[in-house]
Amino acid sequence: MLTLLFLLACDGGDASVDSGTDAAEPTGESLYGAICGNCHGIDGTGTTAPSLHDQASTLTVEEVAIIATEGKGDMYPTRATDEEAALIADYVVNELLAP
Repeated sequence: MLTLLFLLACDGGDASVDSGTDAAEPTGESLYGAICGNCHGIDGTGTTAPSLHDQASTLTVEEVAIIATEGKGDMYPTRATDEEAALIADYVVNELLAP
């Protein structure tokens, strides 16, 4: 479980997405790439942060979103909004780490 505690900790930039009318709606995958991918790797295998694949079935979408917004242990919270964290968590649990 400690491995996934670092989820979303490597926020590489401002997670806020421009909500202008011509901007595409962000997806969990695009937000993960922009916010999490620098440390956890685009494929979740880890770079400077642990791999997420070891924890594929241990946390729910809700738990991942809470960790993303509040941080846990040595992981600090990202600048993702609650809505963005929910999209990221859904992508991580149901797509990136899905069996």
